[in-house]
Amino acid sequence: MENEEKIAETYTASTNDKVVQENSESIHNSKPHPFYAGVCDWYIVATIYAAIIALIESVKGSSLFESALTTFIMAITTNILIIVLVIFYHKIISKRVLWLSPGEKIAGKFIISGEKVWKNPYSLNRWGLFFFSILTLIVLGNNFDGISNGYQYTLARLIGMYISTFLQIMGLILIGQGQLKASFIFIGIHVLSIFVGFQLSNYSEYEMISTFVFKFSIILLFLDVIVFSIYYFLHKKILLLKQQ
Repeated sequence: MENEEKIAETYTASTNDKVVQENSESIHNSKPHPFYAGVCDWYIVATIYAAIIALIESVKGSSLFESALTTFIMAITTNILIIVLVIFYHKIISKRVLWLSPGEKIAGKFIISGEKVWKNPYSLNRWGLFFFSILTLIVLGNNFDGISNGYQYTLARLIGMYISTFLQIMGLILIGQGQLKASFIFIGIHVLSIFVGFQLSNYSEYEMISTFVFKFSIILLFLDVIVFSIYYFLHKKILLLKQQ
């Protein structure tokens, strides 16, 4: 259980390679979450790898690997390598450098007074946000899953997917660092996806995919609103109670 010891100090959080200083009345000490941070880093790196492969295949105009078996072997090998690198970073490198990986930021690690510390920037348990973050990263990773089946993305579609992926990862980082307003990034993207799915339904050749995009985006939008509303209102309510 996370420590509820309250501190009132200016903390320094490294976000998007910039140092952000802000005074917080709700940041609390937290138990470490290195495993969760590592899982987030693994998903992010694996997604970036898949995005690069998709771009190479799009430019090349053909599959990068000769057979489905080769693709499968490369996927397994690459994921094992990524896991090893992530473990190496969190076990060794992270203790020697004064910067944070995306996973550490999402998990609530901050740089305060020249030291890395685990903090909870909210007034309540973050397991709901942790679940949302992992679910988002799983969905992002599967966005490029078509390459394993030999599908080649168009350059225009890849650009759109890159922008969406970047914005959502940045949104997770900001939320992990206490900026709950970044939830509007996800709400906006999922509303746009619903609109795209609805528009695609006008074309018979896209009927199946449009139905999936439309329904799945509605589910994600519903999840966005529920999770972030709960955290926003409970966070505010707990702060008010503590001030009384």
